[in-house]
Amino acid sequence: MNCYYESIDDILLFNWWKIREGDFKYCRIDLEKGSQKKDEEAFIKINDSYLAEFGFDSEVERIIELRRRIAMLQCDFVVEDNQYLRNEIRRLESELKEILTRDKNGLSNEVVLIHLEKWMGFRLDEKKITARKFYNIVREYEKFIESQKG
Repeated sequence: MNCYYESIDDILLFNWWKIREGDFKYCRIDLEKGSQKKDEEAFIKINDSYLAEFGFDSEVERIIELRRRIAMLQCDFVVEDNQYLRNEIRRLESELKEILTRDKNGLSNEVVLIHLEKWMGFRLDEKKITARKFYNIVREYEKFIESQKG
């Protein structure tokens, strides 16, 4: 039996949010089983399924750039042990976390969930709904909002 989620089709929204924040152990179905190496491999697989369905946007490009800059600064910090570099790494990590915990309109994951629940008229449990289902609901909500504008 596989102890990892395979794609956004089966990963729970709560777990997806956690791995988007960088905690890859949430790729595991059972948090007690698995390894860090397999966590990272599972993340790549799940993230690839997300990108195949929903694609890159400018925010994803910003995330990639921030992660690249953080990695480069971490390498420089190891060599130079410079406090400015440490502070810059912390600043960029904070910026990255802020981006990962909000949607493209600047709303937190929880606030988006509240708006969707109000629109749909029932509660969405992030520990029961899959990431794919959530993003499909978001798509439909965005279409509804656009149709109301025109």
